[in-house]
Amino acid sequence: MIKLSTIFISLIIFSAEVLAGRTVSDDGFYGIWSTVSSILSPKRQILELSSSGGRWIRIRDNGEEKIFKLKKSDISIKEDLLIVDYKNSSGDLRLKLILAGWGSDDDKRIFGTVYLYRDHGNGLNLINGMPMSFKSGVDDIPPQQYWSFFSSPEIEQVDKGSIENLEDSLKTIKGISISEDTNTKTYSLDRIKSVISFTKSSEPSYPSAIGVRPSSNSSKPIATAGKYEDKEIEFREYYDSFLAELEEVNKNTKKELKALFEKNEAKSAAK
Repeated sequence: MIKLSTIFISLIIFSAEVLAGRTVSDDGFYGIWSTVSSILSPKRQILELSSSGGRWIRIRDNGEEKIFKLKKSDISIKEDLLIVDYKNSSGDLRLKLILAGWGSDDDKRIFGTVYLYRDHGNGLNLINGMPMSFKSGVDDIPPQQYWSFFSSPEIEQVDKGSIENLEDSLKTIKGISISEDTNTKTYSLDRIKSVISFTKSSEPSYPSAIGVRPSSNSSKPIATAGKYEDKEIEFREYYDSFLAELEEVNKNTKKELKALFEKNEAKSAAK
């Protein structure tokens, strides 16, 4: 069984950190940004911004990229406010991002709303507005292997050979860490605070894998996903045992998160 108490608590606490620093303004908006959260689909999006234009890259769940090219006139900065206003060539789609944020030179966050307009034959009409947030750089955006694992059903039967292929693909990711014990081999990617653990042949549910990542749900700060090839009963027993241990970790983590939030609130109030 994965050693949750020594591996996963540290993966969750980062979500409660408060980023201290100055307001992002003017040229500070130029550079590369990737989504931290987005209600607008797809969830993984990248903004590349410069004084001469840029790109708005939307990465679908299958890894396919749809790229919106931004003209210089599509990007406007008014002191501490960034506006990205994209219209497609046919004129029936408009995406308007309005963002502000704060941070240091090396670590910045911007957040705000994306407004979606569609033309249903009578001109562009506002459909809705959805919150989005970005972090500077692309280090924290999940690579395709991790994204596919966690965006599919929580428990899923996969084709024979899929578990081995997934493990082989994880080995190619830059920054991967590998640890193992008697029954499992775990691949950690610290930059996105997520792990996927594979069973060894000594575990009855082999071949199978369980993944763990932080969740934005404060009442359930750790999210899981599982894949197995053919031994459903054995895997579900293994997964249920894992969830029972995870519940204990969740209880302790929620206490730590609450204490950390209270500490950060006190710091903010003192400024």
